[in-house]
Amino acid sequence: MIRTFLQLSDRFRREQNFTLLMPVAVYFLKQDQASLLSPSRNGNMIAVDPEDPDPADPTWKAFRLAFNEVALLHGGVPHINKTRGGAISNLTRVYDPESIWRFLQIRKQLDPKDLFLNDYFRALFGIWLGIAVHGQIRARMYFTAKFRGSTD
Repeated sequence: MIRTFLQLSDRFRREQNFTLLMPVAVYFLKQDQASLLSPSRNGNMIAVDPEDPDPADPTWKAFRLAFNEVALLHGGVPHINKTRGGAISNLTRVYDPESIWRFLQIRKQLDPKDLFLNDYFRALFGIWLGIAVHGQIRARMYFTAKFRGSTD
């Protein structure tokens, strides 16, 4: 994965004249089954976390999305708050449906009027919020089976 990250960085430097100006943090995450939306819920992992001084830079955003796609090919999990576009488009591919469902149930109990549900989290959990609105167990079982690849 590190080699692929370096190749992507080099490609952006050559093709986009984009260089990462800040150090890239590489760190280990121990398996964390206590947190429902932990990226390391299913096992220990290594995080590769590039940063940029200008998060609004369109080339930086393109780099983050490209890195997100490369990381997914290596079994990576997008960080919900850092790679927003990648997290939204890949949430159901990389996070356990039961964990998402449980998180949203707890979130609704703690925030029944959705005061803390901003536009980003509405987009991130869009399909799940649609299920939660209906509140039907049947709908929950259908979508859980669908995301696990079952046809029943």
